[in-house]
Amino acid sequence: MANVFISFLGTNNYTRCNYFFSDFVTGIKKIEKIRFVQEALIEHLCANWTVNDKIFIFLTKDAETLNWNDGGQKERDGKVIDQDKDGYPLKGLKTQIAKMKLKASVIPVTDVPEGYSEKQIWEIFTLVQKSVEKEDTLWFDITFGFRSLPMLVMVLLQYLKTIKNIKVGGIYYGAFESLGKIKDVGQIPLDKRDAPVLNLTAFHNMQIWTAGADIFTNFGDAGRIREAIQQDCEKERNVQGRKIIHEKLNLLADSLEKTGLLFDTARGLEIYGGEPFEKVKLAVKELKNNNEVPAPLKPLLDTIHLKLNSFASNNIHNGFAAVKWCINHHLIQQGITLLQETIVSWLCELSNLDWEIENDRKLASQAIKIVAKNKPKDSWLNLSKKREAESKMLQSTIRNFKNLAEGYCRLSTLRNDINHGGCRNENDNKPHKAEVFKCQLEEIYESINSSISTTLQPEFA
Repeated sequence: MANVFISFLGTNNYTRCNYFFSDFVTGIKKIEKIRFVQEALIEHLCANWTVNDKIFIFLTKDAETLNWNDGGQKERDGKVIDQDKDGYPLKGLKTQIAKMKLKASVIPVTDVPEGYSEKQIWEIFTLVQKSVEKEDTLWFDITFGFRSLPMLVMVLLQYLKTIKNIKVGGIYYGAFESLGKIKDVGQIPLDKRDAPVLNLTAFHNMQIWTAGADIFTNFGDAGRIREAIQQDCEKERNVQGRKIIHEKLNLLADSLEKTGLLFDTARGLEIYGGEPFEKVKLAVKELKNNNEVPAPLKPLLDTIHLKLNSFASNNIHNGFAAVKWCINHHLIQQGITLLQETIVSWLCELSNLDWEIENDRKLASQAIKIVAKNKPKDSWLNLSKKREAESKMLQSTIRNFKNLAEGYCRLSTLRNDINHGGCRNENDNKPHKAEVFKCQLEEIYESINSSISTTLQPEFA
């Protein structure tokens, strides 16, 4: 777990200038009269790094000859010169970095391909990813090198986050071209040649937002959205006046994460209560017209609202909406459990029983099985015999809803099979194939939902 700086050195005869860093936290920092942007970045980022940290400079053969070692440019120009056009000693980047007396290891990676073919780009991809260990924090300079480098870096960083759980410290680009055409820059007095170093980390953060939107939309998992929000808040942690918006963003992230956990763990009682849904809706409402909201989050707010719009406060029917959520987000085991338990809760409420009392739930469940299997009274369980009038009332209600009893019993079979990992046969039936569960859950849900829709509020039907 270390800091790692990675940069690609080019082959141009670079003109000396002043690179400056500017942000709303640290202000402006200028590093003057240098030829290589790496000098500025290493001084700015790596000066206090430890012996555990690493600085990798990737070199093609030409870059090593011309700009890493001393004297390369004077050989290429065909004449012997010891100074650059501004009168400074013409030294390579290796010498310039050595002058900094860093504690971090400086590691040249030589014989790097030029990147002129797909095969070479994959070779570069492999070289970079081998330089990074698990949980390193990576700082990337994309100023020099081949033109496909920015695209490669964005893909590579996402890959490394997934494979090696790296963190991205920053992505930087030295905008020398802001000074004008190269042939004219030498005419500008050196103390006026100020080129900005751009922090492009936001483009990587955009990838996190994109992944967050995709994962939440398709799987209902808000983890990546939380990560994106946390990164934005951390970046602006010391910015005056941002505390309130950060609190609102974190409230949204917390509520979304809690909501996802309700479905992941089939928390029926909390789903019926609906408190996390109301918190999300409130957070969305407060953020929707707030100009301080991160731009990538704004379109997501509408998606979040639509996905949770069918959930209400203190409503059994949230259970059926939760089943639909589980189907849409591939939470099949949870969906089976929630559908069966919600049928019992709904039946209790419809019959003026208390769905939070265990014996009332057992009575409703037994009544469903009596109807499904047409059991004679002498085969009823003791609870149903003891509460015969209520059981008969329940049975009468159940018969008014086509496929309810049959669907409930089919769910029992699926639930037992999936909860026992397919290791226990029921009634000598073979375990279901994996692909069967989702299809059958959808079929049973649609059948039951259609049957009981007249008892549901419009938003649940």
